Amino acid sequence: MKSNSKIIIVATSIIVCLFLGGVVVYKFYEGVNKLIPNKKASEFYRDDNYSGLVAAKYIDSFQHNYRTIVIETGNKRQKFLFDHENGGFFEFVQVGDSLFKKKDTLDVRLKRKNLDTVIRMQIYDGT
Repeated sequence: MKSNSKIIIVATSIIVCLFLGGVVVYKFYEGVNKLIPNKKASEFYRDDNYSGLVAAKYIDSFQHNYRTIVIETGNKRQKFLFDHENGGFFEFVQVGDSLFKKKDTLDVRLKRKNLDTVIRMQIYDGT
């Protein structure tokens, strides 16, 4: 009789510990998710603001094969990744083009010798 009650107490203790551990893990991940913005890819592209000359364009084999465009404005060079853009923008852009993009839009003005156009990037948001 005593061994049955010991088994019940141990089993109940294990269940309570597992439940409390689950609550702690859940609360931890809930807190982490609040710290990391859960933005769609298109929202990250909308945040970009740039204006300048395309100095380089390449697929970065050292960085997950990201499609990368380097834009130069004066002495400043910035890298922009186009890994979620699936409308052909990256393929269309050429080194030497001028790109102008304002924040809060997906429209990019592209200028080259005989071309001046606005391209709306098509972003894959995973849906």
